[in-house]
Amino acid sequence: MFAFTLAGQGDLLATEVSVSGVNFTAYAVSHSDGSTNLVLVNKEPASTVHATVDIGNSGKSATITVLTGTGLDATTGFSIGGAPIKIDGSWSPSPAASIPVNGSILELDVPPASASIVSVLE
Repeated sequence: MFAFTLAGQGDLLATEVSVSGVNFTAYAVSHSDGSTNLVLVNKEPASTVHATVDIGNSGKSATITVLTGTGLDATTGFSIGGAPIKIDGSWSPSPAASIPVNGSILELDVPPASASIVSVLE
């Protein structure tokens, strides 16, 4: 749930995922400042998903924060941005990594049993 809070509040955008035989979902939130946040969820236990995302408009830059864990049903042992969320709610992630934007297209790998939060500035 914490990963979805990183997507922020805004207008939920329609998304379309075109894959077969893979348990993968995508969500997008548009913000009033022109940015868009994506949450890409790979529910496959052992397969990386190579995602090509068309954000619809030309993007200036994008960053990625990855949620990882020990398994799909893990309730402990996970991290977001390379850092665990402590029992008191504190969190000290590594800086988000940049990913290239080619016009309106982003390409990234979403590891097995993980989610990626992508922030795009347009």
